[in-house]
Amino acid sequence: MTEFRNKVQNYQKESFGKRIQAFVLGHSDFQVLLSNYGARIIGIMTPDRKGELADICAGYDHIDEYLRGSSYFGAICGRFANRIAHGTFELDGQIHRTNLNHRGHTLHGGKDGFHTKIWEVLSYNQEELILGLNSPDGDMGFPGNLSVRLSYRIEGSSQIMIQYSAQTDRPTVVNLATHSYFNLGRTADISQHILQVGADHITEVNEELIPTGKLLEINDGPLDFRIPRPIRLDSETGSIWRGYDHNFALRGGHPAAVLTDPISGRRLSIETSQPGLQLYTCNWGDKTESGKYGQTYRAHSFVCLEPQHFPDSPNHAHFPGTRLDPGQVYDHYCLYSFDTL
Repeated sequence: MTEFRNKVQNYQKESFGKRIQAFVLGHSDFQVLLSNYGARIIGIMTPDRKGELADICAGYDHIDEYLRGSSYFGAICGRFANRIAHGTFELDGQIHRTNLNHRGHTLHGGKDGFHTKIWEVLSYNQEELILGLNSPDGDMGFPGNLSVRLSYRIEGSSQIMIQYSAQTDRPTVVNLATHSYFNLGRTADISQHILQVGADHITEVNEELIPTGKLLEINDGPLDFRIPRPIRLDSETGSIWRGYDHNFALRGGHPAAVLTDPISGRRLSIETSQPGLQLYTCNWGDKTESGKYGQTYRAHSFVCLEPQHFPDSPNHAHFPGTRLDPGQVYDHYCLYSFDTL
C-alpha cells in the first residue's frame, strides 16, 4: 500500500481548530484513499487487465487545493444532493428556504454543504472508516438537528461499500450521495467507456436542470443505456449542457450500473438502495482544471455515477420520498465493485 501511504501527509492539516486527516483502506492490490474533509474519496487504486495499478478518480494532490476550491471531487453531498428548485420546499405547511448557490437554486445542500465539513472520525482500521457529522437546525436553511453516520468499508478483494445513515429531531428532507469522478483508463476523455444503466425512464428537466415532474420513457437514442453502449459526447446527446447531466429512475435489481473501459479492461459495477442515478460527464465547456499527478482536467475527462434520490424530490409528491421524521432512520448504501475483463 506504499502508493497511497506516501500521500497521506499531503491531506492532513489543522483547519478552524479541527484536524483534517487522510486514511488508507484496502491492501496491496486494491486501495482507497479517504479524507474526513467532505468525507471524500480522494483516490481509488485498482489494477487493469495486466495487473498494473492506477488511480482512477479525479482529485487534487494537496488538501489546500480542496479547501480553496468549490469542487465536489469524491465528496459526500448533503443535506440534499442534486437540486432543489429556487431553494424552496414545504413541510407540514411551513415553507423552508435553503441556500441559493447555483443559478438561483440549491445544489448539493448549498454553499457550505456537507462537502465543506470536517467530519468526526468515529473509528478507523485498515478495512473500515466510520465518520460522523452533526448538522444543526437551520443549517443552509434545512430544518432539524441532523445526526449523520457514514461508513466506508472494504468488502471482498476489490469492493468498497458506502453506507449512509441519519436521524433528525424535527421533520426534514435528506438525500445523501457520493460524488466520485471516474476515468477507468486514465484516458483524455471517457467517450470510449461503455455504460449500462438499469433504468427505463429519466426525470424530465427544464433548461435549468430542474425536474418538470414527468418521467420520460427511454427510447433508442443517446439516453438508452439499457444495453451496454459508449458514452456518446457529440451533438446527438440531445443536451444543451454539452454532455450528460441526467437522473435515471432505476428499475431496481442489481447491478444499477456497469461502467467499462475496453482499453484497460477495468470494470466498475454499482449496487445501491437509492431509487435514482445521476449521470454527469463534467460538462465544463472550455474550462480546464489542474488535477492529481500533473494532469489537466478538461470537459468529459471523467464521468460521475451518483446513486441518490431524484432531484427536487421535496417539490414532487409522486417522486420517491426524501422526508425524514423523528424516530426514523435514513438508511442507504452504495457498493462499488471493481474487476477486469
